[in-house]
Amino acid sequence: MSDSGLAVPKKLDDARLRNVPCPCGRGRPAKKCCLQPNGEFFVKPLDVRPKPPGTGFAHEGCYLSAYHDCSDKLCREHYVSEGILRALEAEGGLLTVAGLPWQVVDEISSLPPTALAARVLCERHNASLSPLDAAALRLFHAVQELRQPPPPGSALTLFSGHDIERWLLKTLLGILAAGIAQVEQGRRIGTVIGDVGVTDLLFDPRLWDASPALGMYLAVPDDGMAVERGQVVFHPIVDPSAREIHGGLITFRGFDLLIGTSVGIARYSGLKGALHRPYGLYSNFGLPRREIRFSWADGRRHRPVQVAFTGEDVCLRPHPPR
Repeated sequence: MSDSGLAVPKKLDDARLRNVPCPCGRGRPAKKCCLQPNGEFFVKPLDVRPKPPGTGFAHEGCYLSAYHDCSDKLCREHYVSEGILRALEAEGGLLTVAGLPWQVVDEISSLPPTALAARVLCERHNASLSPLDAAALRLFHAVQELRQPPPPGSALTLFSGHDIERWLLKTLLGILAAGIAQVEQGRRIGTVIGDVGVTDLLFDPRLWDASPALGMYLAVPDDGMAVERGQVVFHPIVDPSAREIHGGLITFRGFDLLIGTSVGIARYSGLKGALHRPYGLYSNFGLPRREIRFSWADGRRHRPVQVAFTGEDVCLRPHPPR
């Protein structure tokens, strides 16, 4: 569920509104949470590093073993966040799944969320990264609520864009570590995860600024029209040899979110028209409206996108940077 009935100007200048619960969802008053002295919101990225002291142990089954800070047991990591899979299950019962390595071409299976997991993270790293999954689940619900009429005064839901960016990376890394990513049916991606490098991006949001190509993108079709369906779709983005991972594409609720993890993402044809680090999504540019807003600490201006729904069709209309 979204977390606030705040009015949604770019700045919050009305002193009466500074004591309402912060729309980041952390339960504190806005003035003691994400509301800045200038009246703007900024959501600080989550610190997802394991809490000290370190363990000095590297579990060979954990894809973050290179940091030598593992626990001694592995846990079942869902291919996509368990909360999202549970929400989809609640909507339609068993999940319909296709494109997994053990399925034949065009085979569709019905599976529970418990079947869509692998032991690729130790318990310690899974616990430290779990707040990213919680942020993704909030976004999943907030996107669904864009379809609903806004309440009086409008509704704003805030996110750190860096948290969603890192959740996309976490999902990509988990799927690669589980060995289920395929370039095409029957052709798996052969890659090794565990070396410090791309995985550093999970723990330090500042490293994403090493190249303007890195980070999250929102795909906008040429005609501005997408189709909303209940399923979640994942596609790896690789070079033709399938030896280098450039990122991934995750689709849910009709929105295509891409994650670029190397400069090679710039050669991906699906990036045409995509918005790098969007400012947010709006159900209406007047009031009242529902709004999803992302905070970015890169010092750049970012483009908001107006969203309109007609049946299963989703119309995306980018607006000038803010």
